[in-house]
Amino acid sequence: MRWLNVLLLVSVLAACAPSATLGISDNQRADWKLQSVIQGFQPNKGASSTYQVGEYATFGFTTSQPGYVTLVGLDPDGSLQELERNVLLPAGAQIFPLKTDKNAQGAQAAYVLTEPTGPEKMWLIYTNVPGAAEARFRGKPSPQEFAQLMYKFIAAASVRDIAETKFEVVK
Repeated sequence: MRWLNVLLLVSVLAACAPSATLGISDNQRADWKLQSVIQGFQPNKGASSTYQVGEYATFGFTTSQPGYVTLVGLDPDGSLQELERNVLLPAGAQIFPLKTDKNAQGAQAAYVLTEPTGPEKMWLIYTNVPGAAEARFRGKPSPQEFAQLMYKFIAAASVRDIAETKFEVVK
């Protein structure tokens, strides 16, 4: 009977951790015909780094061709956020947020990291045409809803790529 309680506890904990299950599988990458357009996508402290609440973060990346780039974040509570959407960029090295961001202060704008604390995932989405207007990255989608939303966003593009990075926010 004890093993049943452990199994139930594991099931409950797994259901409460949506951020651990959202992502793009290798099969989806192949099915969606993603190309290698994005390289080196990571936060300024590096992939899998740790940030304190209140610290600033930027995200560097390089694209091999001009196109539209969208930055999406997944908070530890499972909430999706669009940080940048359909930003037309030339090929080459870039940093989000852009220095030309309306809210930029100083030489380089940055995102201020806030609670909730825990592991964060970020996706950088490249498309050669703007992503679908009706596909909005928000709320707390299930893994299936996330995959449907992601594909809907990139479907019209003949050239597309998705890169992922992770980091952790702590107090």
